[in-house]
Amino acid sequence: MIELRNDDRAYAALAGCLGVAVPDVVRDLAGWSVVAVFMDSEPVGGIAVKDCEIHCGVLPKASGRWFSKRVFRQTIGQLLEKHGMARTTVRNGNFAGHDFVSRLGFVPVESNEKVTRYEIHS
Repeated sequence: MIELRNDDRAYAALAGCLGVAVPDVVRDLAGWSVVAVFMDSEPVGGIAVKDCEIHCGVLPKASGRWFSKRVFRQTIGQLLEKHGMARTTVRNGNFAGHDFVSRLGFVPVESNEKVTRYEIHS
């Protein structure tokens, strides 16, 4: 079962996804709302939201199994209701990330040598 919880272990899970240190994630996400993604009572990722921007990451063992319609409604759906849109950014070498956001309905709006910015509108 997938659950979203307010839990500081979200930072460690995100650090594991990104291959960076936990203090770096905590510093970079200061001012963001961060929730942990739990699968079978174990933290497997995190979702960070600020204004209409959303970023998420999950460990490989949860890949393809965690983003249900309920999670969509609780995250992106709420952003669409509040702001009329949501945006995210994917590193250009992250092919799974590009596929993931495209399947959710995000479309690319801007790109540079490092990242592609995506948006979805209500």
